[in-house]
Amino acid sequence: MSRSSPIPILALCLSQGVTPAKANDLAIDFESFTDGQAIVDEKSWTGFRGFRGNGKPTAIVATGEGKAGSKAVAVSHTEKYRTDAWGLRYHLAEHYSNGVVWVQCRFKPAKEWAGSFVLDARTPDTRGILTRIAGEPYQRKGTEEMKSRWHNTWARSFWRLYSLKEPVTGWQTITLRIDLDERFAASWLNNDVLGEEAPLSAEGAFAVLHLGFGGVGTPAFLDDLAIGRSAPEGFHAPRLLPEPEQGLLFRFAAIGDPQLGFGGYQTDQVRYRLAARQINRSESALTLVLGDMVHTNRDEQAYRDLVKLEQSFDKPVHYVRGNHEDLDLFKKHFHPESNYSFVHNGFRFVVIDAIGKQLGLAEKQLEWIEREFKQANGNREEIVLSLHVSPWEDNEKGRGNYNKIGPGRDELRALMKKHRVLLSLSGHYHRGLWHQREDETHYLVLPGTALVSAGAHGWCLFDIYADRVVMYQKPLFFGFEKANAKRIHSPRGWLKYPDLEKKYPYVQRGPLTINRHFPD
Repeated sequence: MSRSSPIPILALCLSQGVTPAKANDLAIDFESFTDGQAIVDEKSWTGFRGFRGNGKPTAIVATGEGKAGSKAVAVSHTEKYRTDAWGLRYHLAEHYSNGVVWVQCRFKPAKEWAGSFVLDARTPDTRGILTRIAGEPYQRKGTEEMKSRWHNTWARSFWRLYSLKEPVTGWQTITLRIDLDERFAASWLNNDVLGEEAPLSAEGAFAVLHLGFGGVGTPAFLDDLAIGRSAPEGFHAPRLLPEPEQGLLFRFAAIGDPQLGFGGYQTDQVRYRLAARQINRSESALTLVLGDMVHTNRDEQAYRDLVKLEQSFDKPVHYVRGNHEDLDLFKKHFHPESNYSFVHNGFRFVVIDAIGKQLGLAEKQLEWIEREFKQANGNREEIVLSLHVSPWEDNEKGRGNYNKIGPGRDELRALMKKHRVLLSLSGHYHRGLWHQREDETHYLVLPGTALVSAGAHGWCLFDIYADRVVMYQKPLFFGFEKANAKRIHSPRGWLKYPDLEKKYPYVQRGPLTINRHFPD
């Protein structure tokens, strides 16, 4: 644990945060303990109370077993047991109720790693799990390939972000960052991120560190435990949101399908609220929600719940009708018209009702769209077309009838070309971010916060400059995506971009820069 100089830490705002080293940081390397001493004899430690099994586990200080030949704690037992229920617990002399706290330790699993490694930050009564990091041996179904599977929790102790890693054979470094003000946690395995914006799973202060070690026969080992306000020495965490460049005019955000009830009613609400909090931190001037706000079109309670969630946003939210919205209920709860427009700082946002299924666009609707486009051109306003189902159909998802606008689509495309529509934003696909440029328009199909396949839950940020638009993808549980991203975390774990691009040639990674038609 560094005690000499400030260390850059994870930025939860647009500016990079810095946490100074504190004199009360705790560092335990077990060198002051006696060889063979039971760690639970030390007053701050407890272990295996109420253990249900034969041969109660032991935690003994062992000389020469640490990462650098130093002392370490050897945890041994003769049978499998639940490491989340029985393990070592370090009770903090002073509880952390606010600010940022860092935890780091090193562990080495037993040769017969038969259970899991668990690291919990818990509340004073030990039952509340603020956040958890856990790992275990894992074999894919139908294969002989062995991996290690890791997860950290979000919002509830049993909601998890999974990551597959190579088998664990030696010392591993676990790092945890808990923000007790913002109520988020970030975690890393050997500097490889497991999650960066996981909402804490319980209320209350951080008072107890729980450590569980799975395995039978040979012991597992613990060394170099550190807890405190300082980031571990040399540990530099990335920014969560992009820093705007000089000359930024404004930012806006866009979200694909929130679809309450599609990916689990409660989880969909939590994810949507998390997106709102991140969008607020980005200081976006407005947010577009690109349809399918609800899953069951006549469930009016879902409409009310989504409107209630709108209170999480600091700035205006504008809704697009999706194929899951009943027209009358859309007008009642979201906007009095399903075709409307608004102007912000030289950009005309044209929202149209296009829900696919070959239902098409009405002639009066096309006439209204043309008037909007003409007015935008006359004012030298950039046009952002927002609709649920994309007019871009030349892709593996767009060719299905369910995903086609139908009659009037060709006329819309002709108007878009004639009047130089800059952006076409849509949802509906429930895939990772897709991009294609055709004629004058950049077509973007966005992921959302409900169920997503082959991509991350998330939203997109658009930075507007005098001559360009820069778009960033923001996965919900991780920092914004950089241009050199090699993979993305999906609900099924990490996906490699080269593999994704073979299947979905239009998948977009990293920032995208789009030149404006009407530069200021």
